[in-house]
Amino acid sequence: MVVEKASNAQFSDGYLFYVRDRNLLAQVFDTGKLRVVGNPKPIAQGVEFFEARDIGNFSVAGNALVYRVSPLPRSRITWFDRMGRELGSIAEAGYYTGLRLSPDDRKAMLNQTDSNGENSDLWLADFERNTISRSTFVSSPQLLSAAFSPDSSKMLISTATAFTTGKIWIQSVTGTGPPETLSESGDLFYVNDWSRDGKFVVGGVQDSKRGMDVVAIPLEGDRKPQPVVQTPFWEWNGRLSPNGKWLAYESAESGQFEIYVTAFPGGGQKFQISNGGGFSARWASNGRELFYLGGPKIKVLPIRDPVSFAFAPAQDLISAEDIVGLDYDVAADGQRLLVLRRVGQTASPSFTLALNWKHLTGR
Repeated sequence: MVVEKASNAQFSDGYLFYVRDRNLLAQVFDTGKLRVVGNPKPIAQGVEFFEARDIGNFSVAGNALVYRVSPLPRSRITWFDRMGRELGSIAEAGYYTGLRLSPDDRKAMLNQTDSNGENSDLWLADFERNTISRSTFVSSPQLLSAAFSPDSSKMLISTATAFTTGKIWIQSVTGTGPPETLSESGDLFYVNDWSRDGKFVVGGVQDSKRGMDVVAIPLEGDRKPQPVVQTPFWEWNGRLSPNGKWLAYESAESGQFEIYVTAFPGGGQKFQISNGGGFSARWASNGRELFYLGGPKIKVLPIRDPVSFAFAPAQDLISAEDIVGLDYDVAADGQRLLVLRRVGQTASPSFTLALNWKHLTGR
């Protein structure tokens, strides 16, 4: 053991660099005894950090050090209509991500992190009571993703980091009763959707050679993940159509992320939906519209036939410029949009290059 709970590390000119609590630290490293010496020296705060694999965004070589600072934006849970008119908001502003609206429109779940982006838990927003309350008590830098059951009574949650075993479980929305563990495989799994018939959970798994793939986990039988979209390219954020026949997902096969729709559970036709970049597909509950983020707008694709997936050209809806983390969802009636609306001004992510970095350590 050299350093506990540190990120990826790099060594240069007698110092070991690593990230902890989004702080870039440098510590003297004795290459003869293979141990750190003294206390770590803070180099930079707010360094961009990927919690799922504990990777800080920095690099050092010789006397040159570069790192990327990514300030966390604050947002508020806000309703809009399709014309972009604000309809109201709930709870105080916070550091939110991963917004998900329940099928009955009564609740929403989301991740809330502390100001340094390290400790995260799932919270539940209740629109009838106008409250937000904590649903998980992980309180560690873990990646949490979740989906509501079709009847809105349960949540399926996954979490994983490099330091802990990956876990997937089901718990009630009310928090009563024991959770039901589905898997403790240790694999990184992002929960994206729970099919309307309750038979499948769709999510993304990480592969060392291909990046992310879309898989479906049957909730009956052996619960073994089944590949749905598996190519040399990165695919994720799969969402099932209400009739269960189609899967919308993001793929980088064209060189940038676009929205595609393919037959579910596999095979058959595939359609490219977006052009010029597309993210975060969401189905209307009647299956006759598909929403997604394209450019600076939330767009909607009219679907003429949900069975054959005949569709018309997409139309622009509201601006997406103030939506934090590409996070939004669509009410069951398709007439209201729930978004994480940015509060205040957030500095843009920036790279910093430091030459002759030793002066930053105080030497």
